[in-house]
Amino acid sequence: MKATHNFTKESIQEAFWQLYCKKDIKKITVKEITDRAGYNRGTFYVYYKDVYDVLEQIEDSLLPDFHNEEKMKTLVEEGDLEAIIEFIVNEFNSQSKYLSVLLSEKGDPKFPNRYKEQIKPLLKSRMELNDEVDPLKIDFALEFFMSALFGALTHWYKLGQPISTKEFLILLHDLFFFNFIG
Repeated sequence: MKATHNFTKESIQEAFWQLYCKKDIKKITVKEITDRAGYNRGTFYVYYKDVYDVLEQIEDSLLPDFHNEEKMKTLVEEGDLEAIIEFIVNEFNSQSKYLSVLLSEKGDPKFPNRYKEQIKPLLKSRMELNDEVDPLKIDFALEFFMSALFGALTHWYKLGQPISTKEFLILLHDLFFFNFIG
């Protein structure tokens, strides 16, 4: 029964996503979703409150719990910024079907901030190891770093990933370490 439950929910999400990629969420109806998924409205309401709840649940599933990801914890403890950037970019790539839309003009404007807020505390814990650093400066540094990274990722997706992931990582390295002229 659980497999059927998951399949039904995933089918409804997929139907919603197909519509969301083409039109504004305000114009998507439960009827459109259920017709596309092959279910009735009652089935929809077993899993979701409304159309916005479908989007929110998709977004929630994309937000990584970096506090429970051993790889990220290890990278932060080691302080390897390049490896952290690579890990985040690879996480994005694994969810590119959704993130390329959610990070576009069409996406939920709150989503990038929700994603950044998942990462910031872990990075902040690493930065706070030095007691001499002003917490306000740490906050600005994190916002700068995360905004720059998200801006670059968003632009890369917007352009249709015109360079490979490896080339993109090299470009990010050069940008973050001010080696972009040359």
